[in-house]
Parts: sequence; structure tokens; C-alpha cells
Amino acid sequence: MRFAYEIPVVVLGAAAIVIVQSPVVVGLTAVEVNNIAKAITVRIDGSNPGSGVIINRQGNTYTVLTNWHVVQLKGDYTIQTPDGQRYQVNPKLVKPLSEVDLAIVQFESTQSYRKPELGNAEQLIEGTTVYVAGWAVADAVSIESSYRFVDGRISGRLSTNKAKNGYSLIYTNTTKPGMSGGPVLDEQGRLVGINGQAITDIRTGGIDFFGIPINTYLQVSSAFVGSLVATNNTASSLQGSNSLEQKPSSVVPSKVDIQSTSQVSTHELENYLRALSAMKPERQEAFEEIRKIVGGEEVPKIDCNDQDSLNYLPQEARDIAVNYCKRSQKILEDNGLTFDRFNQITAELEEDNLKRQVDNASPKLQMSPGSQHVELRFLNNF
Repeated sequence: MRFAYEIPVVVLGAAAIVIVQSPVVVGLTAVEVNNIAKAITVRIDGSNPGSGVIINRQGNTYTVLTNWHVVQLKGDYTIQTPDGQRYQVNPKLVKPLSEVDLAIVQFESTQSYRKPELGNAEQLIEGTTVYVAGWAVADAVSIESSYRFVDGRISGRLSTNKAKNGYSLIYTNTTKPGMSGGPVLDEQGRLVGINGQAITDIRTGGIDFFGIPINTYLQVSSAFVGSLVATNNTASSLQGSNSLEQKPSSVVPSKVDIQSTSQVSTHELENYLRALSAMKPERQEAFEEIRKIVGGEEVPKIDCNDQDSLNYLPQEARDIAVNYCKRSQKILEDNGLTFDRFNQITAELEEDNLKRQVDNASPKLQMSPGSQHVELRFLNNF
């Protein structure tokens, strides 16, 4: 982020009084924004070529946000990342988002790819500079898809509840076929929307270009699981979240967090083991049901505290996962625990901080040999 300083000088006789004002935020250059855009924009090849934005990472699983119309046709799809690597998309995990032209797809990779910083599309007003990036399909000059980066300005805003398929951003950026699903970035290089539509006015011949605000994505993606996202105060909160802050992909606290927690009492540890025992069959049942639905494919990681890990599941599998999270939450509450506290105790056990207390716990509640590594993490992912 750049800052510009204005230093007005007031001259009184031979002396000068210098008043230093607070820094004023200045946008990045177009080249700098383009560097960000290139690092987060992917090319999607398939029945209807388009673009996408890397929106999240969980382990080796990357989630890409794009337009539903890019991936709605049945068939094989591949994703080309900024480094030129190609990855296969599991068609069973292509997930449309409700009532808007958005979808999420996933690919697996051990490579490290950048995620965007999210902006606030509500702050975009007419005249604001925005940038759109994407992979334009071949035309009379280009013999293959090529990356494009286009600047422009917001020319209009539509009421969110009256914008068809979520397209409430209107801008002057001249986009091309194949750029659907690409990012709309503000002057700070933050993701503020997803590009996706161009409409020609037959009366004037003019073309309007439309995008869906990132705020809309956050709202629709959290609608069904917002109540399961942990807050700082209580992991069992049932209030939804439309916050623009990105949620951490893991709910296991860091070593600093662990050291700052209060010591685990024997009573609390017994409650923990009792809850763990009660949740084990729930987890196994949900795991088997989801595995049947995804057709023998590897069951993706599912985190009750991370809505993105549920978004890409097929509807039936997603319902099973949500119900599992709710039942697990109830079991924890019945044993006086929250998701956060459960994970804090889990992390301490994994570091052997509580080994002696576990050994002294009631024999009926002790874990079977070799089960700790496999079972203690199940709340965070299947």
C-alpha cells in the first residue's frame, strides 16, 4: 500500500511552520495490480472455456470461484494455474451457488498458489477505477486463449435484490469471451467482484459489462453454513456471518494460542474423551454416506468451522455434513465444550502435553492404542 504526504508550509516572517498531514492512501499502479491478477487468475478449459479465481486453500485442495455458466455443461474440465500447470477438475464437486451465476470448483496440487485479499464492493461508486482479468478465447488474431488485463471504471450500480443472477456491478472494462469468471479488482488489488456478462443495447449498439460483487458471494456461500462458523467468543454460535474478513482455513490453534489457554482439568479432560467417544460413530456414518454420494472418489476435507470446505459438496452430501456438524456441536455442548476448546485440548494431546492426565483418566474413557492421531482431528476434517 502506498502513501502520499502533503506538507503545506505557512510562512510567518522569517520563520516557517511546517504542518505534516496524515498519510493519504494511494492506489497501486496498474502494473502492480496486474501482477496480483496474474497470480490469482486461472484458465478453465472444457465445454465452455472461461476463467476463475483461486479463492481458498485447504491442505493441497484449492477452491476456485467462477461463473456457473462456465462449468454448468457436463463434461471434463481442466484448470491451468498461473505457472502453466494443468489440473483435472472433479465434475462431482462442481458446485453452483444459489440464485446467482457463481460456482466453485476444486483441484489438488502440492504447489503454492496465491489467494486474493478481499475488498468491499459496497465502497465502489461510479467513477471508481477497477480492473478485470481473464483468459480470452481464440479469435481472428489469437490462435489460442490468451491472458488479458483490462482497466476501466464503475459506470453504474444496481440494487442487489433486483439484479438478475447477482450482476449488480456495471463497468466500462471491455472484456472478451473466455474472461467470464475472472476477477474484478480495485485499485489496491483486492478482489471486489467476479466478471461474467456483456449485454449489447440494440437501440444504441453500446455494450454494458457486468460483474457480481464479492459481497454477494460471501452472503450466498455462508447462508447455509454461516451458523456453523465459529466466532471469537463461542464456536457454537448460531448467528450467520456476512463479514468481509477471510476465515482461517484451520481451527487448530497455534502453539501460542495453546500456551495461553488455561490448564485442562481432569473433569474437562473426561468430558472431552466422553464427547470424542460419542462423536466417533457419528463421524463414521457421515463419512460413509458422503463417500457413497461422491461415487468412490476420495472424500474431500470437511471442516465444520470453514464454510468453503462444505460449499463444493453435492447438495445431498452437503446436507449430511451440515447435520453432522450440528450433531457434533450438540454433543460438545452437552459435555460443556465448544469447538474451539475441543480443538485446543486436541492440539495439546497431539503435543503430549496431557499424556499423563489421559493415562490417569477413567479406563472406560481412555482412547485405544494408535487412535489418537486418526481420531482427534476428525472434527476439523473427514
